[in-house]
Amino acid sequence: TLEQALAAVTPADPRLVVVAHSMGGNILYDVLTHFRPDIQVDAFFTVGSQVAFFEELKLFRSSDAALPSPQAGKAPKPANIRHWINVYDLSDMFAFAAGQVFDGAQDFEFNTRKGLILSHTSYFSTPSFHERFSVRLGGLFT
Repeated sequence: TLEQALAAVTPADPRLVVVAHSMGGNILYDVLTHFRPDIQVDAFFTVGSQVAFFEELKLFRSSDAALPSPQAGKAPKPANIRHWINVYDLSDMFAFAAGQVFDGAQDFEFNTRKGLILSHTSYFSTPSFHERFSVRLGGLFT
């Protein structure tokens, strides 16, 4: 699917925007940082994802054991990702903020208002999520 999205980039529609939920964020991060670092992503949205947690556990092929640390700072945002927006709900036990682990990742809290059990699967079924997504995406390229 990532290859299909890349092939669909045209001069009339030149931006590659990737949205990943939950484990999809981890998979895409690993793909973009190890397997396909040649793919340039204009906007990488992780939603309810564990990328920062996995990085702290050093589970990615590109993980650096020295980062993040008080001495060396945060792990860098991958060079092939122009903008990274990470969305999480404090009620979602599977969602983690990324900005404290990755330099350049922007965190946005979103309250699905669904509670502990349903929050993780409720982002995309909430109309206000799509409204805020549109505003965030539009703000990246103006």
